[in-house]
Amino acid sequence: MIKVDYKNCSGCGACENICAVDAIKMVKNSEGFLYPEVNVDICVNCGKCEQVCQIQTEYMFDSEKRRFFAVWQINENERQKSATGGMCALVAKYVIEKGGYFCSAAFVNGKLKHVLTNEWNFFDKHMRGSKYFQSEIGNVYFKVLQKLKEGRMVAFVGTPCQVSGLKLFLGKDYENLYLIDLICHGVPSAKVFEQFVKSNGLSECLNEISLNFRDKEEGWHNSHLTLKNGDNVFYNKEIKEDPFCKAFLNDICLRESCYYCKYTDIRRVSDMMVGDFWGAPKSIDDNKGINLISVNKKGLFLLDEIKKELYVKEFSSRNVL
Repeated sequence: MIKVDYKNCSGCGACENICAVDAIKMVKNSEGFLYPEVNVDICVNCGKCEQVCQIQTEYMFDSEKRRFFAVWQINENERQKSATGGMCALVAKYVIEKGGYFCSAAFVNGKLKHVLTNEWNFFDKHMRGSKYFQSEIGNVYFKVLQKLKEGRMVAFVGTPCQVSGLKLFLGKDYENLYLIDLICHGVPSAKVFEQFVKSNGLSECLNEISLNFRDKEEGWHNSHLTLKNGDNVFYNKEIKEDPFCKAFLNDICLRESCYYCKYTDIRRVSDMMVGDFWGAPKSIDDNKGINLISVNKKGLFLLDEIKKELYVKEFSSRNVL
């Protein structure tokens, strides 16, 4: 039976997904973060939850030497709608057009949760862009496994701990699975975000509005947090001045495990790492958003499949760290 280490548990949800008797539920604590709770009355002590726990296993870093690239979409409209350079949007488009499924955090009806979809319109409306609080995994690892067994291509995007959680849950590699982890600053509490929304009088309309943590109307380096419904703007403030984003960027409201994160490493748990290329050379920084990616061989294959729609420039590791 898993014993919760509140300091190091990332809330990845692998234990809940692996439990065959449904004895584990992810429950919010007083700060709004999810932790596993075991129903001892139905637990059969099989030990599977312990086997997939990141705290109790070796960290699953990829051993391959990685290559680093600056990338951004050629399609300026797609690039503008994305938080950075539009890399994840292009992966989603590629996988869905191949008859596969894209899995990432989706903001639906005021809640952020990981969803598996094969619909571009769903991605465009609910998944695009950065989300500055922790998504709920639910049973999405199990759903990913089902699609993989059907032979469908799946691309999974998440924080490094979420990607590692999926790898541990699956227990083996799948050729039809692409793992993409994000350069993660840490995850704030959804409860803090809910309080922020409430304090701005937006709770009742949250289900009807689009949320953009990185609106680039005034440029990538001057991104805004915006809440809109069509042309109606309910909230618009530069993230450097917005109180919720300031709390996040100053590490005030992060999950406890984020302060001790083991994934702040050049080694990755994915096929492709994706993030912002802050500090990109001025010669390529046009203030419209540039992704920094690192790839292993499988990630490089994915990049080759979509690079005709990208500007791509390779960098050495010492020039991006």
